Amino acid sequence: MKKYLLLSISVFLSYLLCSASGTELVSLYEKGTIVCSPDPGFAQGMDWGSLFFDGRRQIQVAPDGSIFVSNQSDHTISRFSPDGILQKHFGRQGNGPGELEQPGSMSILDGRFLVVGDRHSNHRISLFRLDGTFHKMLKTRRPPSFPQALSQNKVAYIASISRPPVPADSMVYRYLRTVYIKDADSGEEIEVVKCTTSLNPVKDGTVILAKTGEGQLLVGMTLKPELDVYDVSGRKTKSISLDISPLKVNNTIKKNHQMNFVITRDGKPTDYKAPIGEYLPYYSDLHVDSEGNILVFLMTEDPEQGPFPFQVYSPEGKLICRTQLDTREYVFKPDPRFNKLDFTNHGVFFILYKKGDELETPRLAKIW
Repeated sequence: MKKYLLLSISVFLSYLLCSASGTELVSLYEKGTIVCSPDPGFAQGMDWGSLFFDGRRQIQVAPDGSIFVSNQSDHTISRFSPDGILQKHFGRQGNGPGELEQPGSMSILDGRFLVVGDRHSNHRISLFRLDGTFHKMLKTRRPPSFPQALSQNKVAYIASISRPPVPADSMVYRYLRTVYIKDADSGEEIEVVKCTTSLNPVKDGTVILAKTGEGQLLVGMTLKPELDVYDVSGRKTKSISLDISPLKVNNTIKKNHQMNFVITRDGKPTDYKAPIGEYLPYYSDLHVDSEGNILVFLMTEDPEQGPFPFQVYSPEGKLICRTQLDTREYVFKPDPRFNKLDFTNHGVFFILYKKGDELETPRLAKIW
């Protein structure tokens, strides 16, 4: 009788845990607005002015709640406890094992390793154990950008080859972007998909990689109202249609989004305004939370000002709801090049700074 009672209790607790983990974040999204109000009990006593002296940081939360922050300026990774207390720094500048050059994007491989991308010109991706010790270096066919851990010990990345400017966009170089999947054990690489973008993402879009809840590869091209899913062998399994209408460019949008360059010709600087299309791209960024829900951040008239709207899709690709991130007195901007937020069952974590802060001192914050 005791045996059956214990089994029943175990099954009941498992049911509660599964139910909670499957709805906790969705319940947050369904409120309609997520207010960026940092938890005062998180990261108490941390001196952010000396620890994070600039904003060149990115964030990744591990399954156990440990928080990793990449530090491009000092070529290291910082590991924080789930309650925001600094535990250690690891890595140092260099090209050898365990060394980094301007580390940026991070992701978690099979719940065991931290995948770190660094300086674009390097043909490598570094893997660290979650305690910060070095595991191995993956050599890549081409310089990798934005490496993304998948399941089954696979890592995806984007390789770029520059192309001469086309006449209609004569100041802006174009890039052939190729997505690869690399096996971290065998070193084998598979070419997945190609597309062309430029240094002008407002007109030519950008490519974003993410990992689905099942560990497959999610590829977004912001000029298309859909996301493509590939298994770890590089086979396309499905497309997810996005219920999004692009914003038509008006004078306000043009003022806020158009990219300006200073081009030097014959020793003379020349101002150049990059072309902008009739419509903005369909979205600006995408994330997958720890429950596998897909968060698609929408384009807005002013990319610097919140609230920032986003649409939530289930792991299967069904639209759940539309909500927004209200940053209030803090500065935050969704940007696929710099991952400064992570939605997890341990909380929603950000790297941000207060409006009016002349030094723009970034800090690590938990808002839920």
